[in-house]
Amino acid sequence: MEVMIETCCGIDVHQKSIVCCILDGPLDTNKPKKIQKNLVQQL
Repeated sequence: MEVMIETCCGIDVHQKSIVCCILDGPLDTNKPKKIQKNLVQQL
């Protein structure tokens, strides 16, 4: 599979939390940098 994008992100929304994930890295590597944050809603 050919890699075409250096940076991508995703967001997963639940009733009590939000999870955000970013993958970032050069096109010539198989191991991009992963940043993941869990946000908990304050009720």
